[in-house]
Amino acid sequence: MKTQLKLILALALLAAMTPPLSRVFAQGSSLGSFTYQGRLNDTNGTTSGLYDFTFSLQADNNGSSPIGASLSRLAVPVSNGLFTVSLEFTDPNSFTGANRWLQIGVRPAGSATFTNVLPRQPITATPYAIRALTASGLSGTLPVGQLTGTIPLAQLPSTVVTNGASGVNFSGTFSGNGAGITNLNISNLLQLVGTVASWGRNVEGQTTLPVGLNNVVAIAGGGFHSLALKSDGTVAAWGENFYGQTTIPVGLSNVVAIAGGWFHSLALKSDGTVAAWGVNFYGQTTLPWA
Repeated sequence: MKTQLKLILALALLAAMTPPLSRVFAQGSSLGSFTYQGRLNDTNGTTSGLYDFTFSLQADNNGSSPIGASLSRLAVPVSNGLFTVSLEFTDPNSFTGANRWLQIGVRPAGSATFTNVLPRQPITATPYAIRALTASGLSGTLPVGQLTGTIPLAQLPSTVVTNGASGVNFSGTFSGNGAGITNLNISNLLQLVGTVASWGRNVEGQTTLPVGLNNVVAIAGGGFHSLALKSDGTVAAWGENFYGQTTIPVGLSNVVAIAGGWFHSLALKSDGTVAAWGVNFYGQTTLPWA
């Protein structure tokens, strides 16, 4: 009897490989279990009855490179040519991602000789739902709600917008005008610094610079005293101090601007508040609405 086999469904993964899957290979790697369904015809058309089958996994299409042992499925019911078998190839080299073919032999159940069916059937992967083992290498737009954990700075693009999201923390080097940034310590800002030169009347020491004065980003002059704003947000003062105009308030920090009055001093802080010290004959250091 001359037989031939026509493939109607190449490959379907067994339900035993239940999702969510942690890995995906082209043909399942060593996970060599799948269900095979085919159609068996003879010279008179479709067949019905019991048939024995052999299945051999091949590394090429000429049947000369078998992989592992062949499988036998005996007394398989065939109805109108259709049959279904479950196959499991357990050799470690069964599915490594390289091309594979299925060599099929068939005979009426209990007969002596198997007849090889041609052409050999290429084994291809069937799409199914997957999820990635890690987020490495993913591209495209991902919903924020599906992301958890810490994303390394190196994985972020050079420009990133948080859209006002809360609980977002970044570190590293930034550039731009800083518009909209709040609660930033002034000492974290990169500012142009320089040295200070002073001249003029010096009876009250207003031109005698304090020892070690450096990292100055702004200066201001009062009636007989001087002020300097340093890059770390602190203030230095020198000169006449009859009214405490050069006595810096304890803990003064995060200053972004300074000004000197005749006998008093002023500092604007990064949070928008003002500090004032010195003479107060006319309320010049009594802050409004303080």
